[in-house]
Amino acid sequence: MTDTELEGIVKERIQREGPITFAQFMEMALYHVLGGYYTSACQHIGPRGDFYTSPLAHPAFGALIAIQLEQMWELMGASSRFFVVELGSGKGTLARDILDYSRHLGQAFHRALRYITVERDNEYRQEGWDTAASIRLPFRQLHGCVLSNELLDAMPVHRVVQQGDTLKEIYVGLKNGHLTDVVGELSTPRLRQRLENLGASLEDGQEAEVNLLLEDWVQDVAGSLERGYLITIDYGYPANELYSPARPRGTLMCHYRHTTNRKPFLRVGEQDITSHVDISSLTSIGEKHGLWLCGVVSQAQFLDNLNIRAFIGRFRTLDLPSGEYHANRMGMQNLIDPEGLGKFRVVIQRKGEVSDQLQGLSRERPGKRGPQAEKSNPPVPLLTDHHIDLLRGKYPHMAWSPPE
Repeated sequence: MTDTELEGIVKERIQREGPITFAQFMEMALYHVLGGYYTSACQHIGPRGDFYTSPLAHPAFGALIAIQLEQMWELMGASSRFFVVELGSGKGTLARDILDYSRHLGQAFHRALRYITVERDNEYRQEGWDTAASIRLPFRQLHGCVLSNELLDAMPVHRVVQQGDTLKEIYVGLKNGHLTDVVGELSTPRLRQRLENLGASLEDGQEAEVNLLLEDWVQDVAGSLERGYLITIDYGYPANELYSPARPRGTLMCHYRHTTNRKPFLRVGEQDITSHVDISSLTSIGEKHGLWLCGVVSQAQFLDNLNIRAFIGRFRTLDLPSGEYHANRMGMQNLIDPEGLGKFRVVIQRKGEVSDQLQGLSRERPGKRGPQAEKSNPPVPLLTDHHIDLLRGKYPHMAWSPPE
């Protein structure tokens, strides 16, 4: 396999500077201005890409988040302005779905909603080519909600390995002209400190990832939010699971054309690289900066609490062609599939004097809904040409065309 243009740039850097941390490599592979995975013009998300996300699977995802946001607005006093800042908004599918569905909720909420999308800033570079992975919030004194979906898993991470009684770092170096792992001393004591603070003890030979950018990101969000909520949706685990011996090679994963592998040096810049979010650090760092945990649930439970099953059940009352009916049903079911998107974690934190009694975190029996669901009967959201048809991918003969 021939080198990508970006792989050549990575190798030149290593030849010039020596081995680099995996975080530096991952930042280049994903965000380099010349061929980084997320900065290239290629379509990576969707049926012809490498993976798909919950907003693309079905607009019910955005609709139910809109219902949760409406409750947050109510709990905060139903003011005339409620800001929602989405970090890592991509092409804006989630933003579009939330805004579209808010029109079917209370008119006062729809008028109050101020939705802001924020993408990665290419301004912060080193030597003109290394794009910072973190997203900076140019806001202060926000009242509302900061939201991210599948953002933190793509933050560059350091890789470490336990060798006997010593924690070492796995760097990226060169051997016979090929990128390879190189084990050396820790690039910063913060890596050991993070694991010690979590009470995580790795076994001999066990590898793991550590996201040191997380603290800056949480501090930035907390500094921007004066009163309200932070919703983080991603795949991740608490520290005792994330650093368990059951994961001897960590959680690093690469995605290419809807397949996965653990070979980050393949197709540099042409495949996604991710690692699971450290939920324990997200919550403990949050508390240091005034973000208090409301709760952590699976995406399946979160959407179930918001009554996605009512949407699914109401399909029977709609006069839909068979293909459209099954495509919408499959998309919704995928959102709560415990082996698929449903296993994502939803972490909600709060700042200021706001309630933690949120509908999406409710432990009540499914079907008992909050006040905003009782005062209206909003329509069932349906697939549009902004989403993907999972049915078509699995059963091409049942393909249908979504409405314009």
